Amino acid sequence: MRGAGRAISVVVGLALVVVTLLNGVTAAPAGAAGGPRVVSSGHVDAFALYLEGRALALGARVDGAQGGADRADPAHLVLHLTDSQRRQAPSAPAFAFLGVAPGADVWVIPQSYQPGVLWAGWTTQTLPADAGVVAATVTLEGLRGPGALELYASDVEGPVRLLSSTTPGLGTLALPVNSHAHGTWAFTAPGTYQLDVSADATLAGGQVLRAPTVTYTVVVGGSTLGQAQTSTVLGVEVLPDDDPQDGVLQSSMARLTATVSSPAGASALRGEVEFVQTVAGTVQALGRVATDDQGTAVLDARVSAEAETLGARFVPWDTALVAGSQAPAVDNPVLATGSAVVAGLQAGYQVGDTISLRAVAPSVEDASALAWYSRGAQEALPVQRGTGPTVELTAAAELDGATLWFETDAAMPGDAVIRSRPGTGRVAQGPTVTPSPSPTSEASPSPTASPTPATAAAPSPGAPTADAVACLPTPVTTTVAASDVEIVTRGHFDLGLTVQSGTAAVLAKDDRTGAALWRDPAGYVFHLADAASTPVPSGELSEFLGSGPVWTIPLSQRADVPWIGWNTQHPSVAGRTAGDVTMTLTTVSGPGDLAIYDLATLGTGVGQRHLGTAPGFPRSTTVPVGASGVHVHAIWAFTAPGAYTVTLKFSGTVDGAPVSASTDLAFFAGPGDPRSAVRPGTITEYVGRTATGKECDLELAATGVADDTVEGIATLAVGLVALGLTFVAASAGRTANPRRRREFRVGPAGAPVAAAVLNL
Repeated sequence: MRGAGRAISVVVGLALVVVTLLNGVTAAPAGAAGGPRVVSSGHVDAFALYLEGRALALGARVDGAQGGADRADPAHLVLHLTDSQRRQAPSAPAFAFLGVAPGADVWVIPQSYQPGVLWAGWTTQTLPADAGVVAATVTLEGLRGPGALELYASDVEGPVRLLSSTTPGLGTLALPVNSHAHGTWAFTAPGTYQLDVSADATLAGGQVLRAPTVTYTVVVGGSTLGQAQTSTVLGVEVLPDDDPQDGVLQSSMARLTATVSSPAGASALRGEVEFVQTVAGTVQALGRVATDDQGTAVLDARVSAEAETLGARFVPWDTALVAGSQAPAVDNPVLATGSAVVAGLQAGYQVGDTISLRAVAPSVEDASALAWYSRGAQEALPVQRGTGPTVELTAAAELDGATLWFETDAAMPGDAVIRSRPGTGRVAQGPTVTPSPSPTSEASPSPTASPTPATAAAPSPGAPTADAVACLPTPVTTTVAASDVEIVTRGHFDLGLTVQSGTAAVLAKDDRTGAALWRDPAGYVFHLADAASTPVPSGELSEFLGSGPVWTIPLSQRADVPWIGWNTQHPSVAGRTAGDVTMTLTTVSGPGDLAIYDLATLGTGVGQRHLGTAPGFPRSTTVPVGASGVHVHAIWAFTAPGAYTVTLKFSGTVDGAPVSASTDLAFFAGPGDPRSAVRPGTITEYVGRTATGKECDLELAATGVADDTVEGIATLAVGLVALGLTFVAASAGRTANPRRRREFRVGPAGAPVAAAVLNL
């Protein structure tokens, strides 16, 4: 066995290297480049915990192509509840916590999957299984928006409040380790919400890791997500400052206040205001200030007395949601406190252009006594150009570099004479040439930046040889014995259709270890013990559940009850089907009825009846697939204690060919020996065989990976693991006769990585 142990060590080392490479490739947050990523339908884990070294980070996880999931930075993510998610608040007293009148509009993210709408949950399955985390929480530090948020879970017993923006004591949500859950999110008014959320994780030694607070943006209402229009108004107040020197004020402190408004509400007005002044036709920046919760920005700045106007521009942070806006220009009040300036002078002119100038001066009682002058560089005396508060000149060569000013002998306190500060005219002698901007990598992408699609005719270096390709996955069956079956009392599982070398099989995705393991369901008995027992509520539910009690797999995950759903996320199915997958309840053998159903959107009654033998239940249901696949959870209710065998069939069209497969699920409800639910059957494994039946090394190519780098690493991982496991099996075979069971591990990009579990 020492040889096998050394082989295992080598394989584990290689696997760790490969996993590290994979994690490095896929760690870039989705949506970090460019504008926000808007998610208005499909599955997203809004709260997802990650470890970056020994630091905790709070992010999100969005379902991607072919069953994969992408990490997303909340700062670059927008969750959108469309008007299709608007419901009326129930009248039942149990829902009074929503804080709105019965029948009032609320916008809801449902607890159960519904096609075409946003379905948001939370997860700690993003944490490494060996990180030593024993508990985790997220805390709603604050909410800015037009209404309130209530997050609750519904089951046959009624709603259970989980998180609230209005109720003290309900600001923190517990996240069990290695769990994935959903609840109902209810928003009480349309508009844009910002949720400030932090997270904690407690390690086995008692150390607490805290993730920095991040902000989630949720837009409620509307059928599509367009930019909300804004308007900006600028106000200016001159502040006390030094007295003017020599009768002319150079500059003064002023308080600039910009107020941004929008029909979408102040909560949408996250961004900055850029304040500017215009001097001789040139715009000069005074500063940028972030808006507060009411859309207001205030800047104290030194404003030039020669500035003609002041301005403000709103620059939103969420450019996909909110449009920027420019405030109307405001005359500079500092200018009127002691300085005389020429207004309207442009930065440059062409010969023949009209130069329009305006005199701005304080306390001028008789503006008609004002005269305009110019003086060129080669002129000894000034030239009078006109009189009155305005003047128009024709741009000519002699005005290039000339100074322009005005004077007035109007009566002033102390018989002073006002002479404006001069401006300088610039007149080009030929056509203006605007230099082209320097090319940048962003503005001028390389013509070879787009990847060239690979073709089957051009194998990459290291591609399998013809002999290796001839090593095919071959099913091998083993008879099920009671001692071989695992009794399952907790953890998350999804049943799903898979296709291996053209052969369909129903496997169970087992998430209990933190990795996605696809296993043969015949290896389990799901035990619904006392924790799963519940009385039947009065009303609609009792119509098909009888008088009770019943044993249920809940709609939300519980620590002491198996949590079973179904999915279409295996890489061999997601994105490769024509139409939906059909799930059929072929038979149920047991002492009572089975009902598989979910609750209405707000949790007020029975929603969709998926499958069952109870009165009024269908025997088949459809499961959408799409590009990324879906996963669905529902209530499984068994109406009597004892052993059950449930046969489910999955069928669909994959890669243009019809496929179908069935599986038997063993359940035991209530007290007693759960192994009595074991029925004669087989467990299927896949081993490497050539066409002649000779054993060989089985290498599975990664499927469904768009990124070339990830695909190459995943293929390398499969080759290394398969090679190492073959060595382990060969070494172990000299001392034991193990029974092997087939599994599929799904990597970060959704690529299945083959592994064999050795039951020694």
